[in-house]
Amino acid sequence: MFEDLNWKWAARRAAVVIGIYLALLYVLSTIYPESFGLQNRGQIVSLLINAAFFFLIFTFVYAFVERSRRRRLAEMNK
Repeated sequence: MFEDLNWKWAARRAAVVIGIYLALLYVLSTIYPESFGLQNRGQIVSLLINAAFFFLIFTFVYAFVERSRRRRLAEMNK
C-alpha cells in the first residue's frame, strides 16, 4: 500500500499549502482582528497544532494522488 510513494514531493507540496494557510490567517488576523484575531498564546498554539495536523494529512493525500497519477500515465503510454 505504501510502496512507490514520493514522500519528498508530497511533503514539499503540503508545506507550500500549509505556508499559504498560515500566511492567509496572519493577513486576515491583521486586517480583521475581531474576526480572525490571534490575540493570545492559546490561539496561536492551537493554530500551529492544526497546521501540523493538516500537514500530515496533506502529505499522505498528495503522496497517494501523485502515485495514482503516475500509474494512470504509465497505463496510457502502454
